[in-house]
Amino acid sequence: IHQQEVKLIIELQNKLQLLNEKINITNKQIIEKTKFEDDLQTLLISSRNILNLLDGSRCPLCGHDFEEHEKLLESISNNKVISSVIEENIKAKEAYQIEVASLQMEIEKAYKALISKVEMELKDIDKMMTAQNALCSNLKNGVLIAKSEIQRNEKERQSLFADLKEWSEEKKKKEIEDRIKGLTLKIDELMISINSIKVTLEKQQKQSDLLSLQIENINKKNITFIFIRNCIV
Repeated sequence: IHQQEVKLIIELQNKLQLLNEKINITNKQIIEKTKFEDDLQTLLISSRNILNLLDGSRCPLCGHDFEEHEKLLESISNNKVISSVIEENIKAKEAYQIEVASLQMEIEKAYKALISKVEMELKDIDKMMTAQNALCSNLKNGVLIAKSEIQRNEKERQSLFADLKEWSEEKKKKEIEDRIKGLTLKIDELMISINSIKVTLEKQQKQSDLLSLQIENINKKNITFIFIRNCIV
């Protein structure tokens, strides 16, 4: 159920996890390079102090000739190689963070769509459940009405049996016997109707139980989706 929606969310969450890992790696690089830059600046300051005591324009470390002693000192003071790398790392981190924000919005949108779909499905099943319960209720009432009708007919039949004993006139006895047969037939028909209703009721009750199980499962999934969404938002 909802495999495509869940698959999409899983894919987005995997992308989000990879981006967060990249951000963590970049953060670590920034910290390490910042510390290295601080150490390097300390070294460069020491080098500049030493070079202040010397003459010449050639760097004693790399051998490059800056032509003037002051340009050599300025180059050492303005060494920004590591700073440029750190700036690139910071820009990369900011780009990752923008992607993370965009992915989080996509995931939230996907979860809302999924939860909305589940809730709509739940409403549809609730409607089916309501109709099913009404049908079962009508069937049960049908059984009660039929039983009541049987009791009424049986009472009348027993009364006719009593009357039959008191009448000696053949014509009257024939009328009573015909009436008794009619009531017996009606009672039999009602019994058949009751049995048929009970079979139908049993089937409908199973259907109701199935719908109840579906509602329970959907509610569980909906709660799970909402919980997971709240955990990652």
